[in-house]
Amino acid sequence: MQFMIITEDEFELNLLFDKKKNPKDAFLKISDAFNCLNMVDDYYLSLADNSLIVSYELTNLEFSSIKSKIAQIIREIPDEAIRDFDWKKLLGHFLLKVKYRLLRFLEETQEVNTVLSIETLLQEVEVDKKLILGKSDYLLHEASFFVFLNLIEKLISSAKKLSDDERLEYKTEFGTVRIDNRISFNRDNIFSDLGNKSLSNETTEILKIKSTDFLSSEKMWAFKLNNKSINARITDHNWLRRYYQRDFPLLPNDSLKVRLKVTYSTIDKGEIYAPHYEITEVIDVIYPENLQMDTLF
Repeated sequence: MQFMIITEDEFELNLLFDKKKNPKDAFLKISDAFNCLNMVDDYYLSLADNSLIVSYELTNLEFSSIKSKIAQIIREIPDEAIRDFDWKKLLGHFLLKVKYRLLRFLEETQEVNTVLSIETLLQEVEVDKKLILGKSDYLLHEASFFVFLNLIEKLISSAKKLSDDERLEYKTEFGTVRIDNRISFNRDNIFSDLGNKSLSNETTEILKIKSTDFLSSEKMWAFKLNNKSINARITDHNWLRRYYQRDFPLLPNDSLKVRLKVTYSTIDKGEIYAPHYEITEVIDVIYPENLQMDTLF
């Protein structure tokens, strides 16, 4: 498979400590933090297009404090729909800023316990997006509050694994952030604060069709989203009409590239209903052998 490098940015992710450390324990902690930051990158890239992927290359490693310098490389699977936009070159820069914003928020906050604080942080990220991506920021859809909240909770859970003498350090051109294990996350208070609320966001995703049971007159279709099974309603009536007319073949294990709208709802006491999935647009049909049928669309 051919990949094209869009941009490359460097950051450092370091584990600082005062005493001698078990190497296995130290590397597990920095690996856990790195995986959480990778989730942030993956999510924000999906807001643009699921064809975009991020990879990392370890360019330097110092053992005195487990200091690692990492090159962040954003690549794309060639796709005519997005190939000609220059804004892709700015995405790596934006992702560095998002991670910096999140970690600086955790550095400055002893307890994450209000909806307002998270909404304010989310708005700051949106401002960064407009400043960095310029007029093309509309191509990157706004993040979901619930997904953003989940990313914060994962980062805090990773920080809680640090020992009292350890600090996680993130260094970029935007500055240096250090977090420790003293931060807390008050989930009950946050969801109580939310009350009854319904929030939605849209991303571009590739969904694998699970079975033909849902491919006749049924309203809900069964898919695989990454490693998760979901049921989604398709509201792209033009595409549905063409499907029911059998204008193109479609079988289990084929995939659809879609705009996927996910709606989260909460009720009092912080209970979250299972998310509702809606396909607002079918962009393309993808076959297992990766054949593209230009006549479809």
